[in-house]
Parts: sequence; structure tokens; C-alpha cells
Amino acid sequence: MRMNTDRSDFVFHIDHADQRRYFRVPFTVENDIDTLTIAYAYERHRDRNAGGGRVIRDEVNIVDLALEDETGSLVGASGSERNEITIHQNYATPGYRPARLTPGEWRILLGAYKIEEDGCPVRITVTQTKKRGVLLHGDCHTHTEHSDGWYSVDALIERARQDRLDFIFVTDHNSMASNAFLRSTPDLTVLPGVELTYYDGHANLLGVERPVRSFFADTREEVLANIREGRENGAL
Repeated sequence: MRMNTDRSDFVFHIDHADQRRYFRVPFTVENDIDTLTIAYAYERHRDRNAGGGRVIRDEVNIVDLALEDETGSLVGASGSERNEITIHQNYATPGYRPARLTPGEWRILLGAYKIEEDGCPVRITVTQTKKRGVLLHGDCHTHTEHSDGWYSVDALIERARQDRLDFIFVTDHNSMASNAFLRSTPDLTVLPGVELTYYDGHANLLGVERPVRSFFADTREEVLANIREGRENGAL
């Protein structure tokens, strides 16, 4: 599935008179952004002929980089050491923290540490990658030897990996003992659950290791109370 990206390029010019100042450069983070990448470029070094076949590289400009979110909080700073940074909710370039990409006006911080006499144009590229749907293949109803399944927890996990599933919920009948042994792997997410099992019907509670204190119920009202308890504890 191709990622939907939006890229904007612009130039921010810093005059020599503004050397040793910071600047806020605003831009808008759109709705439903998954990943934000900011790149900047400027002429930092320039070669000059020193005679006798010698070339000297002079450092003519130094511009520092940092980022604030829509609340004005610092997301991170990298000085002049990086020319590109990436921010995601779960990871970020070193020097920056993972951040939820909330829509609104964010600000690139540029620090004019050293600027030559003619000034320094800074080319900035902001790339925003939209969130996208992902189709996952899994099983929301499995049993282990902790109820009437054939497999141990480890064997069930291995079988699910062999079947190339992305996720499984373990939902043993009225027993939550197996949930203590669940472990995910890099290619398989293993999630807890329980199948509330009654003589007039069954129902799964998913996503919580111990959604109810006990499955016990003899009436419809008690069954519904157990389901409410599971939902209140965060189960689906």
C-alpha cells in the first residue's frame, strides 16, 4: 500500500545582522499524520584556493536546528549536527522525543550561530506522511491446554507463527491462567482474553489479562454483570 505524503519546500533567509539569534519558523501539521520529517540545507563550508595546489575549506555558516510542538513545548534539538530529523509517536531521531503529531501550528527553531556577510539562505523541506490502514491476519478465538485446547501456550504461539498470523487472542474457557504465560514475538502479537462459558451461551472478553474476578453466574442478570465488569476493566 503506497504511503500518502505531503511535501513542502521553502527558503528562510538569515541576514548577517541577525547572527547569534534564534528564529521560529511556523508550519502546519495536518490531520492524521503518522510521520513528520524535517530536512534543512545551507552552505556551511566553502573551499578556497590557498596557492601551491592547496585548498582550504572554510566554515562560513553554522545554523542550529530544534523543534517545538503546537503547545510550544520543545520536542528536541540537534544543534548543527543533523540535517534531517524524523518524529513519530513511537520513535524519533536522537536528540528528539517521540511525539503525538497533533494538528496545529508547529515551529522549526533555527539558531543563527554563524552567518557570513552576504547572509545565509536556509532551504527547508517538511514531509508529512499520512496514517494508513493496515490489513492484519489473526485469530480472535483460540484455546490452549489450560482448557480444551490441544497446545501448550508456547506450542500455540509457534503454530500461529507457522501460519503467518499477525496476532492471536488466547481465550480459554472460564480460565485466565494461560494469560500469565503469553509472550509476543517480533512477528506475532499475542493478546490475553477469556471465553465466558455458560450453559446457554458463550462470550469472549478480549485484551485484558484478568477482566473479571470470576466467571460464576447462574442467571442472565449475573452473566450481564460479568460482561459489564469486563468492559469496565478495559476488555472488548
